[in-house]
This record gives sequence, C-alpha cells and structure tokens, in this order.
Amino acid sequence: MDFTRCRATHSPVTCPPVEQSAAPACCRPFSVCVGNYTLTYDGTCCALAPRRNRIPDGVYSAIQFQDGCVVGVGQLPVPSYTPAPCCNDGSDGSGSTPAPVVPVSPDACNLTQMGPAGLQTLLNVAPGNGVSVQGCGTTGNPLRISVSASQGAAISAVSGDPPIRVQGDGSSSAPLIIGMNPSVAPGNYGGLMVNQFGLVTGYQADGGSPTVRAIVGTAGVNAQEQAPAGGGVYSVGLADTGVNAATWRLGRYDVAVNTRGQLTNVSQAVAPLTAGSFYSPPDPSVPGDTGKRISYNADGIITGVQAV
Repeated sequence: MDFTRCRATHSPVTCPPVEQSAAPACCRPFSVCVGNYTLTYDGTCCALAPRRNRIPDGVYSAIQFQDGCVVGVGQLPVPSYTPAPCCNDGSDGSGSTPAPVVPVSPDACNLTQMGPAGLQTLLNVAPGNGVSVQGCGTTGNPLRISVSASQGAAISAVSGDPPIRVQGDGSSSAPLIIGMNPSVAPGNYGGLMVNQFGLVTGYQADGGSPTVRAIVGTAGVNAQEQAPAGGGVYSVGLADTGVNAATWRLGRYDVAVNTRGQLTNVSQAVAPLTAGSFYSPPDPSVPGDTGKRISYNADGIITGVQAV
C-alpha cells in the first residue's frame, strides 16, 4: 500500500458538560434621599438623580421632615410679646401722660408703702422695757437690739451641795460662775480614770497589773495564790475543820463527811422501821431509878425518853 497518499483526519470528541455556577442573588432595590438628590438602586446598578423639590441654600426657621428626609423649609413669623396692662395710665384727657400708678397691697402685714419719692419698704421695730433698738435694717445700717441690765434685776444663786461652787451675784459686774470643788486626787483607780472632781473620764488598764491585789481567807475559808506569783490568780475554798473523813450512821442512813465538814454522800442503810417504843430497865447504880420508856420514829431516831 502506498502510504504517501494518506492524510490525517480529525475525529470528533464529545466533552462532558460543564456545570455553570448560579448567578448571585440580587439585593432588594431601594431609594434614599441624599441632600438635593435621590440615590436609587434597582437591584443591579445605582443611580443619582436630582430631587423633584430642591431646597435652595439659606437659613430657615421652619423645616419639614417626611420619613426622615427634609421635604420643605420656610420662615416662621418673628415672635412678639404684648405685656398685660398692669398699671393705670392716669390720663386726664389733656394730652399729657403722667407716670403710672403702682397699686400697693392693703394687707396688714405688707411692709411696702408709697412714699413721696416712690415705693418704700420699712421694717418697724419698737423698743420695749429695758430693750433699745437702733438702725433701720439695711446693710449699711443694720438693726442693733441691746438689753440694758437694770440694777436690782440681777439673778443670785447659792450652792445647795458642797461639791458645787457658786461665785458672783449674777450682775453684769459680777456674773455667776458655777463650778465644782476638787474632791479627790486625780488618777487611775482600778482602770477608771478619775479627775479632781471625782468624775470618771475614761478607762485605762493599770499597766497590765491585776485589779485584785490580794485575797485573805477568813474563818473556815482558805485563799491561796496560784503560780506564777503576782499573776493575780487565787484559789478560794473551804479550810479543813479537823474532822476525820468518815461515814456515820444516823438513824437508818449512812452519812459521809469530808475533812472540811461537807456532806459528800447520804445513803439508806436500813429499811424504814415501824415507829414505837421500848422499855429500858432501871440502872441499879442509880438510886430510885425505875426504868425508862424510850420512843423512836420510822428512821430509828429516838424522839423521847420518859421515866416509868
């Protein structure tokens, strides 16, 4: 075969389909006012267009808003004030207008009056017995109220208790001076600070030393300081009485006593008896003895002895 007569040919190739990405979602259209322009967005593009009602440059006293946007401006009238008629003009028709007349309140406590030169406010103070008043109550001439003590009107006082001291007669030349006489030496008494008048003024520990200096035992009481010496700690108890510690039978009870004479225990030793009596024969060594009738109670204690 003659291959020189062959030519290259192209075979068609089928490509797989290419997945197209979805277009991004568009924003919602909007329209806002920007000065004298309106900014509009239709979902794809923005546009800036002049507003229909354009506001000229200037100064305005009235502004109208609609939905947050200025939609109108204007000028307000200049405010004016008309005072209410409070004074009479006193016109007599002659063409001349005298000064206005100000009415004065007729209240009894009103201090303001109409004087020759106009309104005048005065504070009237009348002096009393033994009291003088000067001045008119102004800043430059204030009121001065003084009392002059008259002779014979002095106040006198006397002490009703020796610790109280009274000097003077109550007059202006010798005024009363009331005080206290010193009664004790000032110092620290068991932690209490006392002044010369016997008044407690505070508390202060006496150098850390014990308040109780010593304890002395009396009859039947024993007091002994505990170690360390000077610590201020004492033990107090009953002293020994010389009695031997023992148990005694009293009737049908056993009673225990210690060396200090204290009962430490009481117990029943014998069951209750039947109260009664018995006869004790006469003592031959006693002339005329005829015997005794001895009575006892339920505790076995003798309650009576009678001659027979």
